Amino acid sequence: AVDEMTQRITEAALLEKSVNNGSDGAGLYTNISNSDINANYAPASVVKPFLVKATSRKMSMNRPNRRWLSQNVYLPGRLRNKAELINCIDSSGSVSKRELEQFRLQQITWCKQLGITKIRTAYVDSVIHLNPKTDEPWFDTDVAMIGADNLELDVWGGGGTSFDPIFDYIEENNENVAGLVYMTDGYGRVAHERPEYPVLWVTTGVAPTFVNQGQWGEIVYI
Repeated sequence: AVDEMTQRITEAALLEKSVNNGSDGAGLYTNISNSDINANYAPASVVKPFLVKATSRKMSMNRPNRRWLSQNVYLPGRLRNKAELINCIDSSGSVSKRELEQFRLQQITWCKQLGITKIRTAYVDSVIHLNPKTDEPWFDTDVAMIGADNLELDVWGGGGTSFDPIFDYIEENNENVAGLVYMTDGYGRVAHERPEYPVLWVTTGVAPTFVNQGQWGEIVYI
């Protein structure tokens, strides 16, 4: 009964949100570029520690652990690649064009403040929308080559909402993901169990609803 009531409340909130922003969820492809709006930003002070934690998990002998070098013991150290951002964007019908513009401006801000040089983005509504050029979820952007201000979002979606597909894909395909930033309005449910890698939910609305489990991942509101 509680689950049913929660679902009805979520559906009602989605309907109200859709009516208010004029989104009919009918679009399939949207290009977001050269946006000029006043957006709220997740502060770099929140995002930077997450990115450092998420990208410092890989161990390699290319960078020996200095703690043991004085004893002539060579152990692998952590490799950090702070220049890459792996993120998933909620492309469901409840996410307005203005919110997608906020996501783009968020990425631009992080690139400038945190020195990010590469972004890998997946677009997910109730399913993953594969990149037609690679047949994989990731749309890669070389920020170092094009410049942060020229970032564009090639958004595929407009359907219902499910947060699970990207986590299912990463698990089933053994994707090497050190950490994932999920940009969303928060109106949806998470049934997938906590993954091994850290997750940062960046939401314009509410926190996601976690089904039959406690909340996992860090949440920041914009």
